[in-house]
Amino acid sequence: MGAYSVVFLIYGISLPHAAGKVLGFLPTVLALLFGAYDTYAWHWGPLLRAARQPYLVGTWHGELKSYRRDNDGVPIDSTHEVFFVIRQTLTTISITMISAESKSRSAAAQVVQNQAQDFSVQYQYQNEPRLEFRQAGSATHTGGSSIELGGLRPMTLTGEYWTARETRGTYQASRVGKDLVNTFDEGQRMVRETGGS
Repeated sequence: MGAYSVVFLIYGISLPHAAGKVLGFLPTVLALLFGAYDTYAWHWGPLLRAARQPYLVGTWHGELKSYRRDNDGVPIDSTHEVFFVIRQTLTTISITMISAESKSRSAAAQVVQNQAQDFSVQYQYQNEPRLEFRQAGSATHTGGSSIELGGLRPMTLTGEYWTARETRGTYQASRVGKDLVNTFDEGQRMVRETGGS
């Protein structure tokens, strides 16, 4: 109420005591309304178009192709089943990629609108292999990735990634559902139960 009091004093405005109390709660009410919009309502119906970013929350299932070289410089290509788990509000987004061998978590991510109905999600991540793969020589590492999306409610995504270990790759995935999985096994079970790709 302090800021309002100064303004009213400058302009010589006098308010009833009850009105002053109502204005005192106004910042809290506005903060709660924005919190609800940011977390829940921004993707409802026509509000999503106003938000100008795609709604991506959920679990996505697909395939990752990795390109690297062995110790002798010989190219090695491999294909892996992966899940992308995306958490999102209007102002934040995080991506977790889960494979049978490791889990990658985004450290920083942003949605970029390239043009109408054309979006990218750019992020940096840290990859943590499971214990048995770390013991076999697969080290924790960092990298970056760029996801390409079309439309406000896309059902597929494509992208590419690169790592500090000088490996790179591409991936594609389809949305399985809005539920969020935490492990590779949970992702496979979700695909079986939903009949997803």
